[in-house]
Amino acid sequence: MRSPHPPRGFTLIELLVVIAIISILAGILFPVFSRAREQARKATCQSNLRQIGMAFMMYRQDYDDTMPRANVVDRQNCASQIRRTSFPGFLNTALETYIRSEGIWTCPSYPGNEIHAWLCVGQPTMKRFMVSRNYAYNYMGVSYPGGAIPPGAGDRDAGVLRPSDLAILWDSFNAWPDTISHFWDRDIANALAKNGLSGEWHNGTADFLFYDGHVRTGKFSALKWKNFFQVTGIPGERPIPIRP
Repeated sequence: MRSPHPPRGFTLIELLVVIAIISILAGILFPVFSRAREQARKATCQSNLRQIGMAFMMYRQDYDDTMPRANVVDRQNCASQIRRTSFPGFLNTALETYIRSEGIWTCPSYPGNEIHAWLCVGQPTMKRFMVSRNYAYNYMGVSYPGGAIPPGAGDRDAGVLRPSDLAILWDSFNAWPDTISHFWDRDIANALAKNGLSGEWHNGTADFLFYDGHVRTGKFSALKWKNFFQVTGIPGERPIPIRP
């Protein structure tokens, strides 16, 4: 038997209430999901850095406790450049033997997609050595000699004063800070300006690989100068926002 009352639909007010509730829930949940996705990308980035840290350790074992160099070894010899590193190849070719996948040089949170390439001088038929600009290599702290300004480790383990304090690789648009002005005017200035160009793309933080192989997340403004150069005493303890 049919009901004497026809089925009742939603009124306009009821529909608007439902839509408003859905909008509120979406506004609450979407940022949560976004942060969760970023946490997953951050975990991948940290795994990348740990693997690169292991590659650094194996490289040093094979090359008498020395790190890949920033300075040119022989611009006419591709093999020499790959082993010891100058601009052609950067770190990914120096460490190629110790790394299974080139993908670890790419931070999944990196907002750009720039790839730089070089040919070895004098050998234009050699393959192009690709450099993905997701991580900055601390040329100053690693390759500068101890008496330089700022002081570095001279490429050798023996020159590192505090392996657990010295950052050697970090999230950055800057492929290599090779002068203190370069470092200050790019990574630090961008971090202090909070303009999204400093590498702090993991929910406002960056990942740092240290000489002893451990990885830490933090802000540039929370680190000290001893985390980037071989400085001691008061200058080393100064926070990054204060120029040494």
